Amino acid sequence: MNHRRADAGGYVSEAFPDIGAAWKAVIGGGLEDPNGYDKDAYDRAMAMSIAAQEHLGVENIQPVPLSVIRDLSDNRDSRSMYRQEINAKVSALLAGTSGPVARAAVARQLADADLGWIIPDASGYKATSMLSVFASDAKALGKAAANAGIGAAELAAKLVIMAADGNTQATLSPPDFTDAYFEPSNPIENVMMHQGYDAIGWSIPGPGLGRTAAAEKGIPRAIESVGSGAAGRAELPIGNSRAANNPIPEVAPGQAIAEKTGEVRPAAGETTAAGIPAKRKPDFFRQPISSLDDLYAVSPKWQAELEGAGHDIADQVGAKLVTNGLKEKATAYEKIERNEYKDASRLIDIVRISFVVKSPAQADEVVARLAQRYAIRDGKWFGKANDYFDRKITVRFDDGTLGEVQLLEPNMYRAKLELGGQDLYTASRGLKEGDSKLADLRERESALYATARHDADPIWSELLAKVKGGSSSKNSK
Repeated sequence: MNHRRADAGGYVSEAFPDIGAAWKAVIGGGLEDPNGYDKDAYDRAMAMSIAAQEHLGVENIQPVPLSVIRDLSDNRDSRSMYRQEINAKVSALLAGTSGPVARAAVARQLADADLGWIIPDASGYKATSMLSVFASDAKALGKAAANAGIGAAELAAKLVIMAADGNTQATLSPPDFTDAYFEPSNPIENVMMHQGYDAIGWSIPGPGLGRTAAAEKGIPRAIESVGSGAAGRAELPIGNSRAANNPIPEVAPGQAIAEKTGEVRPAAGETTAAGIPAKRKPDFFRQPISSLDDLYAVSPKWQAELEGAGHDIADQVGAKLVTNGLKEKATAYEKIERNEYKDASRLIDIVRISFVVKSPAQADEVVARLAQRYAIRDGKWFGKANDYFDRKITVRFDDGTLGEVQLLEPNMYRAKLELGGQDLYTASRGLKEGDSKLADLRERESALYATARHDADPIWSELLAKVKGGSSSKNSK
C-alpha cells in the first residue's frame, strides 16, 4: 500500500505485466533502439497506467513510474553526452503527453520533482526571468574560472612539496584546498558549472529557449563545449588532470619535468652532478607485494572498494557495471607460470571490474571519474588481430596494490562474455602452435568478434578504424 501511494505508476507497472512491457517499449530499449522513445508507445503506456490506477481506486493518479521521473531529475546536470541525449528524449515524451487527465497528472509529478518547466502551462511553473538567468550564468562562469585558478595553485603547491620532500628527512603535507573551491548557489549555476555555455538550453525553461530547444538539440552537448571543459576541469580534483595519466615522478631540487613525457631532467643551466642526483622514476606497475598469498590477503578489501566506486560511476554516467569478483587464485598462478613472472607483483588484474559503455565519449567519462579517485594508467583502446578490442585502465590503491578496469562496447561484451569468446580464448591458451584444435578455436573466436564489430553502433566507426588489427604479444598473453 505504501508503494501504491508513493509510486502508483511504478506499482501498476510491476503488478500488471502488460503495463511493464508497455513502458519497456517506450524507454527500455536504450538510446540506440530505433523503436525506443516512441510517442505512440508512450501514449499507450500512459493510457494503460491510468486505467489500471482508476480500476484500483487510486485517488492521486501518477501515470509515470517514479523511477523515470527520478532518473530525469537526478541527471539533469549530467556531463555525459549520452545521458543528456536520454534526458532530452524523455523530456520530449513527457512534454507531449496527450489528453487533459494524463497531462495534468504528469504535470503534477514533474512539479513535485522541480521539473515543471517541461509542461509549464499545466504544472504552474513560473519561468525564470532572462535577466536572472544570465546573472546566474555569469556568476557560474566566474566561479568555474576561479576554480580553475585554484586547481592550478593546488597543483603548484603539490609540486613544491614533492620537490622539498626529496631534500629533507621530514614528509611535508600540502595545504588543504578543499574549502577553497566555489560551489554553485542555485540550480542554474549548478547546470552552468557542469555544462558551460550550452547549459542555456536547460537554464531557460519555456517555449523556444527551454524545453523545445533542449529537446530539438538533444540537450546541448556540454562535453563539446569550451565552457563545460573549463567548469569540468575546475570541478574535478587534480588527479583528473594530465597528471592523473602521468603521475608526477619524484623530483629533487634543480630538476625539471618534461611537460609531455613526464621524464625527469636536470633544470636548465644545472647538471645532476651539481645538484642532487635524479631519483629513478617509480615503476607504476610494480606492486609492493610479491607473494601470491599476501596479494590475495589484501585484494578482497580493494575489490570491494573498486566495486563500490564502479557502482557510483556507473550510476553517474549511465554505463553498465559488470563484476565477477576477484580472479580465481588457480588462474592467477597459471598466469604467473605462462608469462614467466618472477613473482606475483606483476599480476595487476586480480582486482577487476568492467564497464559496458555505449560510446567512446561515455568511456572517457568513466576514465575521468576513475582518475578522480585513483592514480591511473590508461591503456587506451586496443585492438587485436582477431577483431577483439577493449580499453584497460590500471588503478593504484593506497597501499600500492593494483587493479584493472576494462571498458567494452556492448556487442563486444556480449561476444566475449555471453556468446563464449572468453571461453574460446581460455581453451586456446593451453594448446601449442600447429594444433588443429587451436586453429579452430581461433577461427571461431575471430568470427564472433568480427560480427560484434559489424553490429557496433556507427558512433564507434572512427575509433574502430584506428584499433583494427592492433595485436601485440603482451595482450595476447
